Amino acid sequence: MSGADFNELLQAAEQLSADVEGTGELPRVERTLREVLDASSELWTRVAQTGPQNIQ
Repeated sequence: MSGADFNELLQAAEQLSADVEGTGELPRVERTLREVLDASSELWTRVAQTGPQNIQ
C-alpha cells in the first residue's frame, strides 16, 4: 500500500468516525465482541423460551 493510499484510507476512517460521533442521536457505547456475543446469546435464549411477545 502506498503512502497516498494509506492517507486516503486514514482520512476516510477519520471522516466516518466524525460522522458517527457528530450525530448525537444515540449514546456512544463501547463493548467488546465477547460482550456483544454474550448479550445476543442471552436474547436468543429468552426469545426461544418465551416467544417474542414477552421480551422487554
